Amino acid sequence: MILNSMLLTATLASLSSIPIAAGPESHVVSISQLREALSQNEKRLDADREEVRALLRSELVISHLSPTIDLDRVEVALETLDDETLHKLAARSRLVNDQLRGGMPQWATSLILLYIIVAILLIIILSTGGS
Repeated sequence: MILNSMLLTATLASLSSIPIAAGPESHVVSISQLREALSQNEKRLDADREEVRALLRSELVISHLSPTIDLDRVEVALETLDDETLHKLAARSRLVNDQLRGGMPQWATSLILLYIIVAILLIIILSTGGS
């Protein structure tokens, strides 16, 4: 019985040192910091979308794919991609855009066109939920 009382006292003492609830004035992150983080994320997403759009508007894409793929539909579908997929696609688009600006041999252009086709198909599939 004494042992149970000692255990109960020790448990209650240890629990009393744990804060039960923080008041509204003790935020871990301030509202202004949260707004800034959201703003920075939105700017990054806008930059990612613009990078992919730059690729879709490139002369190479327009001349080779415009007759067969509705590029306007692909641009609209960009808005539906999740953040991670969009960021990965933008990173790859950035590499392709840099290569297109730098000039490249014909075989590299063919590989880039293949990448672009796969990326466009990915955008369309993901934006329609795979159906």
